[in-house]
Amino acid sequence: MDEKSQSDALDAVEEANLIHDLENRSAPYIPRAKKIGTLVRKLMVSRGISDEQSAMMTQEQWRIAAGPALAQYTTPGNISRGILYVAVSDNLVLQELHFSKQKILSSLKAALPDFKIRDLKFRIQ
Repeated sequence: MDEKSQSDALDAVEEANLIHDLENRSAPYIPRAKKIGTLVRKLMVSRGISDEQSAMMTQEQWRIAAGPALAQYTTPGNISRGILYVAVSDNLVLQELHFSKQKILSSLKAALPDFKIRDLKFRIQ
């Protein structure tokens, strides 16, 4: 056998081995994407904040920020995308809240930095 045919034979064996290795290799592990809500919940639990605790913290800080006069006619709700939704009893309270919105928002941002509240939305119940 001449050198060229020996070289071709070796190349063919190497190619066959490479194909065999590629075909029998297991697929690389790719973790599945997780839902953002699951990750946020885990983060809150790791920091000691459950949904119930976060709601209680929000309500307490709302009472402090809004003051007792306004707090008795309002109920803070969910925080979604940095917006705290607040249920309001009537138009008069709604108007007062709009006048005090920036002061209340600043107070909440300082008291609850992990909640990343960036705005308040008021709704009449």
